[in-house]
Amino acid sequence: MLTKLRGYVNPFALLRQQPRSQPLCAFACGAGRYFVIARRFTTMPLAAVQQRLLRVEPETGGLPFTQGIVGLVSYDQFAARPSPVLSRFFRIEAALIFDLHTSTVWQSGEDSGALPDVPELVPPPTRRLNLRALTSEADYLTTVRQIVADIRDGRYYLLNFLRFFQIAPGDDDDLLRRLAHSHAPCRAVIWQKDFKLYSFSPEQFVTLRSHQGHTRLTCTPIKGTAARHADAQADQQARQALQCSAKDLAELHITIDLARNDINRIAQLGSTRVSCAAQVRSFMAVHHLVGTITASLREDVTLGEFLQALCPAASISGAPKVEVMRAIAAYEARERGFFMGNIISIDASGRLDASVLIRTLVEDDQGAIYAAGGGIVLDSDPQQERQEIEAKLQTLLCSHLPIAMPSISPSLPSQGTCLKDENCGA
Repeated sequence: MLTKLRGYVNPFALLRQQPRSQPLCAFACGAGRYFVIARRFTTMPLAAVQQRLLRVEPETGGLPFTQGIVGLVSYDQFAARPSPVLSRFFRIEAALIFDLHTSTVWQSGEDSGALPDVPELVPPPTRRLNLRALTSEADYLTTVRQIVADIRDGRYYLLNFLRFFQIAPGDDDDLLRRLAHSHAPCRAVIWQKDFKLYSFSPEQFVTLRSHQGHTRLTCTPIKGTAARHADAQADQQARQALQCSAKDLAELHITIDLARNDINRIAQLGSTRVSCAAQVRSFMAVHHLVGTITASLREDVTLGEFLQALCPAASISGAPKVEVMRAIAAYEARERGFFMGNIISIDASGRLDASVLIRTLVEDDQGAIYAAGGGIVLDSDPQQERQEIEAKLQTLLCSHLPIAMPSISPSLPSQGTCLKDENCGA
């Protein structure tokens, strides 16, 4: 049952009214155009859903998610060592689905609750957010130099290295304000009894859609970053420098090759294609390079096989993948848990949207921790890698950067042109 409701409320204003002691599951889908707030959901173990076949019914238009399953996938569960942070899955039985482009809202399920009366606008955050790095700058720079030395010695080609930061816990309203003003296309917020998660992620991991009688898989890994600038000319120069950066393009192309190898495990033979080798997309605080890979999914692939083949994502691990995951565990000296994991939504029709949990904050009994990192390759400069992390922190630290950005996240495919059509050799 799907009902279009009269009127419209800001979904983030509605989240601010959520009782802090109640579970919450809310997430973006449809390349950031839609935002879903679950009104009724139950927890499911991974074992209950991993045998589900991934098949998408022929498209009939409509919303990308109304009812179905949402998964919160732990990085470590599919990395080089077992994780005590277990993936969580939820069955969404009733939800509010907000179209952020048209300011309309639908209600799925038999929940008869009306839209509450909430303020139309969400005010920006007013307090300064102080982040304390859990490793010193000197230690971070030393580790990056060691990773570069390992690459030079032939141990691996690319390694994604994180730096972790701590903030004072407990201010949910401030974080919800920052989430609302981030315009991140894959933002999400999940509250459970033992943790709270806020994701400011820009990275669409995988989608599954019906296409010409097949289930079409599209993967869009991010690699390569340039900080944005308030001055339009400086911002455009940063964008142009990124699209011609040999170091950043190397990161992306290694990642695309790794993702292509992962996808081949579950794709129909010969169907995997790189449809765009590099594209610049612009977000609130940074420009990113993004690649696009497509494939036709085999008809017998289960959710468990899908997760086993693709997780952790190529963009937040490295190459060769198994050796890199071992090295990440040693260098970071902690489990990642939900950091660099995934949020996956599967609609009742089989349509799937998955994000990568980059630029994500998790609050649990260990405190409130935020993670940001980047890919290290042979010609990485440690100081530039540190500066790249600082640029990524702005998504959380400063939701009101003096940059003219749209009030609604645009659809991701419209944010750039594939660089193979330009003059920088991508």
